[in-house]
Amino acid sequence: MVVADNSPGRLRPVPHTLRLATIGAGRIGSDHAAIVARQIPGVTLAAVSDPVPGAAERLATELGAPLATIALEAIRSVETDRPVTIAEVTA
Repeated sequence: MVVADNSPGRLRPVPHTLRLATIGAGRIGSDHAAIVARQIPGVTLAAVSDPVPGAAERLATELGAPLATIALEAIRSVETDRPVTIAEVTA
């Protein structure tokens, strides 16, 4: 499996499965989570969380991912040696 590094167009091998959590199940978070869950080999969606009641549950059900009722649970569900943050201001 390969994933992009920080340089445009560069890929590097990843020796193990990557576990990612989505915090934010709105339009942008849902798009990112769907790409992770459906299109990237070797990457697992480990948890979905959102402060809006029902949003995380809907997305977790749709993608077959575990539901985290609070963001901290989602963060703790991802056992990794390298944290990744993707943030976008939507309000």
